[in-house]
Amino acid sequence: MKKIYSLLFIIFSIITFAQSPTCENAAAMCSGNQGPFVNTTGVTSFGSLGCLGTTPNPAWFYLQVGTSGNIDMTLLQTNTTGGGIDVDFILWGPFNTLNNICENLALYSPGYIGPNNVVDCSYSASATEQVNIPAAVAGQYYMLLVTNFSNQTGTYTLNQTGGTGALSCEIVCGIDLGPDRFICGSATSVTLVATFNQAPATAGSPVYSWFLNGVFQYTTATNTTNVNQSGTWTVEVVRPGCSDLATDDIEVNFGSIPPFNPIPPIVATPGECNPVIDLTVYEAALVAPQDPTGLVFVYYDENFDVIADPTTFSPTATTIVGVEIFNDPCSNFDIVDVIVDCVPASCQLDLTSAATTTNQTICIEKL
Repeated sequence: MKKIYSLLFIIFSIITFAQSPTCENAAAMCSGNQGPFVNTTGVTSFGSLGCLGTTPNPAWFYLQVGTSGNIDMTLLQTNTTGGGIDVDFILWGPFNTLNNICENLALYSPGYIGPNNVVDCSYSASATEQVNIPAAVAGQYYMLLVTNFSNQTGTYTLNQTGGTGALSCEIVCGIDLGPDRFICGSATSVTLVATFNQAPATAGSPVYSWFLNGVFQYTTATNTTNVNQSGTWTVEVVRPGCSDLATDDIEVNFGSIPPFNPIPPIVATPGECNPVIDLTVYEAALVAPQDPTGLVFVYYDENFDVIADPTTFSPTATTIVGVEIFNDPCSNFDIVDVIVDCVPASCQLDLTSAATTTNQTICIEKL
């Protein structure tokens, strides 16, 4: 009989979401048709906390607000046969980030001296608890500690029962393709990987649907695909344990690095000390035989400040000019020498004397 029970427990565990007995490894939780979330057993209480007289078998979760407004939820704990078992909780928030959140929980974090940020708490003997978040703001986070007083194996579910706000299920059921991909050079393809924001409780058999610029392309049985066309690639999938359609998109852009031909130094008109040079007339030579039309040229002075008007560049001495050539999303950069051969104007002092006198006076004012 013990072996049968153990087998049932293993099967039961792999179709539910895992939990963490520590704040630092808190799992994401969402209301609605997500989960259920496994409770914790065999973990010693770390003592009383707020309204909680004791904290046996703690399970830590974080929540994120998706829609602003009040959020009213029912937290339920059931055993392996579906019977209700005592559940208690304490909720902190709001937080603008998950960074260092475990060091900023009133009554829990050692050394915390900030305001009391306990939002809700209950220590009743019921298998259901009402969890309330007043005036929730989209994007903010909350930390939830749930305990299992009777130490029975089971699961938690969290369902919204009221309020105009809502939690974001992206943290549980969302999928991520990563940052946009800009490929330069000779590469003609790239592999896209769709990663769930939280690992599925069971692998299941999700089907991944791929779209290019909103047009369906194909489906895959795995979370990867190899693409060779530029555009907006989108993936859609229903993951195990979630009823929501997870979707994400990514920009893919294949491009070639523009040429940068070495050119002779640009020589200003000999003798001019403030020449005006049109740098743009050299663009065709810089990228020949490629047509400069469609490329973007950005010019920099010797301090690497952008030259606002490259058609009227006026250096006062021999210098360099940096040129960056963009062929979206690729670029190439190098420098060009600019030679200025300045010949200062000659200075002549006329000492002609006034009529009928040989006297001359030269006054030099000391500044």
